[in-house]
Amino acid sequence: METLMNMIGRGAQRRRSRAPRPSGADREKAIVSTLRALLDHKNIYDISIGDLVQAAGITRQGFYFYFASKEAALVSLFGQVLDEVVEDYKARIDQLESDDPVVVWRNSIGVPLATILRNRNVFLAANQMREASPEIRRVWDGMIEYWVDRAARRIRAEQQRGAAPSDISPEELAMSLNLMNERATLAVCANSGPRHDASELTEALLRVWIRSIYLTTRPVFFSECPPA
Repeated sequence: METLMNMIGRGAQRRRSRAPRPSGADREKAIVSTLRALLDHKNIYDISIGDLVQAAGITRQGFYFYFASKEAALVSLFGQVLDEVVEDYKARIDQLESDDPVVVWRNSIGVPLATILRNRNVFLAANQMREASPEIRRVWDGMIEYWVDRAARRIRAEQQRGAAPSDISPEELAMSLNLMNERATLAVCANSGPRHDASELTEALLRVWIRSIYLTTRPVFFSECPPA
């Protein structure tokens, strides 16, 4: 299965190329896992290389063999989490299809959102560093582009079957809605907005999506107006 990070392009900055070795892979995985654990307790800017090497049980030289910087380790971790988001979505979405467009959109929003909120500290760290880090910003933008493309294709299909008005660009609408999701999700992750769990936030976002796409709260079922 092709992962999101395969599509975006692997972004971790490595000091050198090397043939993969099991022991080396274990050390690299330990560094990334350690960073994930530390983010549960610390802001990314408060985590030092010293913290990482001590908690991972490796030397500084060992760390720099795999990653050129703390930022590079975060890129690797963020990429892993993005792959988890897509894998969870692809694993479940076929089981969650429905004749009701509202149910389909709910699943399309809610399944990825639940995975994101389970990894909220990683997303917050990436968000904190993306302005200063071109590599993290590239991966983040690739994530947004992936979900915008999926939404735009579904919106276009709804327009083509006559269920949604066609006087707006699917790409522009998909971009606006996904940027809204991004802002709301980050606010919940940071606890800077109303406290919602994944299902509550999904329902709040879903209302805006449905009204924006269909100009109604009750779009016609697929069986009532099938694709041409």
